[in-house]
Amino acid sequence: MKKQLLLTFMMLISISNFAQKGKDIKNSNIETSGTHFENPTTEKTWSNANGDSYTKAKYKAYNGITFVKINTKKDMKLSLNYDLKVEKGELEMQIVDSKGTILFQKTAEKDEIGNTELAFKSDEKYQIKFIGTETKGSYFCQWLEQN
Repeated sequence: MKKQLLLTFMMLISISNFAQKGKDIKNSNIETSGTHFENPTTEKTWSNANGDSYTKAKYKAYNGITFVKINTKKDMKLSLNYDLKVEKGELEMQIVDSKGTILFQKTAEKDEIGNTELAFKSDEKYQIKFIGTETKGSYFCQWLEQN
């Protein structure tokens, strides 16, 4: 019973932390840049924001690819929390290395919330990509150092 209560408490804390979207956390061993666009967007309703530990965007019509560049100063595990809102169309989120190898992929045709943990190497360059196909909605992704 105590284990069940502890697990429930930990899950609620995790959800509460994730619910604070846009709360920027300083990750001392992670460097990022972006949002970058493969092709500039002409969408007038596109809006986005980035911090040291997150990226987010909102749009009414999105076709294309955006990405955040991410590097680590040392080998480490990162926790990636994501919240993909899809009102129509499709949104794909990928984590890729410099060789184009997909380390994580989530394709959403409806709202998706989740997280994944990945090992990043200090001598590698990564991208968090968002690929929109006739989509309306938003995305949020936050990366956090793991001990």
